[in-house]
Amino acid sequence: MNFNSQYGLSKLTRPKFQMMNTQQRLQFEEELGPFVDPDNNEGIGPGWTYSPKNPDVAGGTSAYKARAAQILDSLRGINVDWRDYFFRNGKFMDQQVNISGGGEHVRFYSSAGYYKQEGVAIRSGLDRYTLKNNVDFDKGKLSGGVNVTLGYTNSKFTEGVGASRVGSSMASVYYALPYEYPYAPDGTLIHFGNEDDYFILDQREGSAGLERLLNSSSSSELFNTNVGLNLNYQLLPTLKVHTRLGIDYNTTTGQDYINPDSYYGSRDRDPTLGERDYSQKTISGLPM
Repeated sequence: MNFNSQYGLSKLTRPKFQMMNTQQRLQFEEELGPFVDPDNNEGIGPGWTYSPKNPDVAGGTSAYKARAAQILDSLRGINVDWRDYFFRNGKFMDQQVNISGGGEHVRFYSSAGYYKQEGVAIRSGLDRYTLKNNVDFDKGKLSGGVNVTLGYTNSKFTEGVGASRVGSSMASVYYALPYEYPYAPDGTLIHFGNEDDYFILDQREGSAGLERLLNSSSSSELFNTNVGLNLNYQLLPTLKVHTRLGIDYNTTTGQDYINPDSYYGSRDRDPTLGERDYSQKTISGLPM
């Protein structure tokens, strides 16, 4: 009997570009602000809106100047790396056990395996179970073998991972501003559905993706079976009769779920209306 066990860790690769931190973003907004809409003094964010270089702030009251300085100071204390909310170090484990033996006329080999992997993306992963048995025999002029393989795989994915619009989980990592903190002091996630209840100075693009991530799921289950039988009979020293029979069966069941009680699930347009979708695909065969 042999037993093998492996453990490992998968890490997110780093892009070849660097996102702005909060200090850099506020400075960018301040430098660009006077040129965005000079007639209405509209900038692109609080870096200009509350900047002491903004005429509205410079000409304001002492209380307003102090309030503007306080807001900028508070924002500088927030520096969110959105990768921490959508990605992780994914652990994996592989366990394999096998046994073989037999005698002069019968030999066997059996193995079982379990593989578990956490995806680098939050709420993704894989569990796979495998079982394999081979038996070979020979007795006089007759010989043959039976092979049986069983497998089950449960895969979990991030729902909507391929989309790039606002609110898509993976895209939100790069859309969100570094001074956007997703939670209120009481732990409530601030998103498009409740943002009017809070004082926020960003577009909530990261929080929209996070709200979607936490209220949706996508998974797929695969069950596969393979059975093979071969028989040989030696009629003459130079003539052998051979036959082979095989059975293949595969079935896949997919499921997508969106929490109907969430903001993402309440939106009245496909595919963001709260729902649970199933799909199934089966393939079978009898090769000869």
